[in-house]
Amino acid sequence: MLHERASSRGIAPEAKAALRATALKSADSLRRLRALWTTHLIGDFSGELPMQCLADSDEYVRAWTIQLSTEDGLASPALLRRFTALARTDPSPIVRLYLASAIQRVPEETAWQLVESLTRHGADREDRNLPMLIWDAIALRMTAPNPAGIHPPHEPGGARLRRALISPRQKIRARRSLAPPFMASMRGGKTVEALPEPGSSRREEADYSKSQIRNPKSEIDESLRTSANAASALDRAFAVAEQGRIPQLTDWIYWYAATFEGGALNRVVVLLEKLEGETLRRRLAGIELAMSARANVKMPPAWKKIAARLYGIGDSRVVRQAERLAAVFGDSSMFPRLRETLANSSIDADARKHAFAVLSRALDRASLPVFLGLLEDRTFRSPAINLLARFDSPEVPPALIQRYESFSTSDRVAALNALTGRPSFALTLLDAVASGRLKRDQITAFHIRQLAQLHNAELDKRVAAAWGKIQQSSLEKQTQTARLEKIFDEAPLWAYSADAGREHFQKLCAQCHRVGNDGNRVGPELTGAGRNGIRYFLENIIDPNAVIGTDFQMTTVETRNGEVISGLIVN
Repeated sequence: MLHERASSRGIAPEAKAALRATALKSADSLRRLRALWTTHLIGDFSGELPMQCLADSDEYVRAWTIQLSTEDGLASPALLRRFTALARTDPSPIVRLYLASAIQRVPEETAWQLVESLTRHGADREDRNLPMLIWDAIALRMTAPNPAGIHPPHEPGGARLRRALISPRQKIRARRSLAPPFMASMRGGKTVEALPEPGSSRREEADYSKSQIRNPKSEIDESLRTSANAASALDRAFAVAEQGRIPQLTDWIYWYAATFEGGALNRVVVLLEKLEGETLRRRLAGIELAMSARANVKMPPAWKKIAARLYGIGDSRVVRQAERLAAVFGDSSMFPRLRETLANSSIDADARKHAFAVLSRALDRASLPVFLGLLEDRTFRSPAINLLARFDSPEVPPALIQRYESFSTSDRVAALNALTGRPSFALTLLDAVASGRLKRDQITAFHIRQLAQLHNAELDKRVAAAWGKIQQSSLEKQTQTARLEKIFDEAPLWAYSADAGREHFQKLCAQCHRVGNDGNRVGPELTGAGRNGIRYFLENIIDPNAVIGTDFQMTTVETRNGEVISGLIVN
């Protein structure tokens, strides 16, 4: 009621004075808090009142004073100094939580002072919200957003944080209220809209259009200022990481700095030189997470100096972390040893898997003979087939075709995926089909479509001769396929039923198709087709005539006695 009255005809000075007195002197903290809210709503929360309320004995009165004082981003210098003091000395985590929330609405220098003071409270490391809010404030000021797909290890707590650092697959749902501008949404890898710049206010927003009119010189000056501010922010962030008492913030700062590459990444690597034990493992895990979606990153100068120590350290976990980073940085100094490990089948399987992971991440061409040899190793055959598809080498197609008959169903699909991924590989595949080394019916409609996507005239001609013409689906059918694929991807797990799917197959598909021991061989074999993905099935269900192999094209025969028979020729 008072709020509405204040907007129309004002509040009597006596009423305002009574509200102020209640906010300061009432013995009931709830009454003080209600008077505080009302004073704010009628626009009278100003002057000495906020400063006096910050000295209140009740933590919620102090906390709400902080929030109400910063709502318009125009807190007085005296209040800002008091906020900084409270960040250092206030015993209440509630007050510190509200101070952390206010960081986005205070000037830059005050924001950093609040960050530096709040991170000195080691007891807050277990708080559910405080580390996250402080992290938001730091990340927004470190600038230089990293590529989409890199996600911060937003998970407070020692054990859970270690899991987040070690597992690049740790995923969080990006929320705008807690999303630094570098975060990407988990669905589709789209970048979340950046929050307003720190310290922005309604007045600044009102002046936004005016601020867009700049001359070239001011653009250059602004660029220089931004660069200097970014460097300064990085320095202050590193200082917080070194001096703060909230371990997860230290991890997150070094992790995020590593995503910037260049000088920031090098600074993080330099710090590894003096670290040992768990701390060293955590720092390396943070760098690994920063590099998890990248390849061919320029090697930091400091890595050359520290790598030998990491490769030779007594902790096997550190050695493996360092070797995985070497693959990203292009440091091949330990690759010969890893090749020997991978090629030796008598060595521990875990060590060989690590060697394979490092060498495959680096796409080390000198390791190609070793990778080809893994086609004889059941443990590594499947990942080796997928890896060999990435090497544009004439040695790969013959190696896959020669062993094709000995592969499992899933490995055969993977081999065909590899052989239909490059024109040079595909020509070798068609030569094998023409010579009879591979059966023509082993090439599925999915792989025939894949050959068409290579847009090679010779391939198109040979495919048409062997399998018939490949038609393009209409736009309507393509749209329908995309819509159903989206529905399938977004459906919850409880919506799937293997029994219902099997029953559906028996009713509608088994008359022509076979999966395992179920069905008939009138149409193409579907065993192992699941490896082709849901789109393969949708395309063939919605537009079954797009690709029809010559063996499955209907033939119409008119007999001498005038009878017309349509069907598939078996023999």
